[in-house]
Amino acid sequence: MNQFAQRGMHVPGDSKRGVRGVLAELFSYSEKLKLPVAVSLLFAVAGAVLTIVGPNLLSRITDLISNSLAGEIDLAAIGHVGVQLLLLYGLSAVLTYVEHYIMATVTLDLARDLRRDLSRKINRVPMKYFNTVSHGDILSRVTNDVSTLQQAMANSLPSMISAAAQFIGCLVMMFVTEWHMALAAVAVTLLGFLIMALVMLRSQKYFTARQTNLSALNGYIEECTPVTTWSASPRPVTA
Repeated sequence: MNQFAQRGMHVPGDSKRGVRGVLAELFSYSEKLKLPVAVSLLFAVAGAVLTIVGPNLLSRITDLISNSLAGEIDLAAIGHVGVQLLLLYGLSAVLTYVEHYIMATVTLDLARDLRRDLSRKINRVPMKYFNTVSHGDILSRVTNDVSTLQQAMANSLPSMISAAAQFIGCLVMMFVTEWHMALAAVAVTLLGFLIMALVMLRSQKYFTARQTNLSALNGYIEECTPVTTWSASPRPVTA
């Protein structure tokens, strides 16, 4: 950073816009993102909900088998439920595939448009701009930053929405199935998070002190280590 400051170059800092700010800028940058992203996120939620409903049908098969242990097992009813399960998971897989296909296509188009606009912008900026900004920063924005944004839009955003839908759906199914056990599970989970937060708050200062001591120790070792100089002249050859 000091080298950049000596050359008068700008060192980029951390962005304070957050995820919501970046998404708002992206949607304002490209209007064609809104409808495909909304459809793909809807498919992600639907696929997650169908995946949650599946175990409820599996419980029906278990009930049919357990209720028929003393007599004849109703294979027709079990087959009917099995067909429903097959259709359910098949539809979930199709929705997930379509959602990933839409997001991959849209984000690739977004990356192409971003790189095209960045190229046009670089051709318009004055030459003095390149004396104040490091070349690595410019290349990183064109290559790494655009690729990271494209991968985040294609993979991370649908996964976050799907995980949130699965979490809420599983929580609802837990309370629908047996609310006493659901309350116990939620209470134990919250208690575990509370204990973990307390431990982290009390132990953080010790980790910071240990890191400081290690840094000071490394500096002391570097100061005490003798520097050995090697001569480039050849050793004399004795007969």
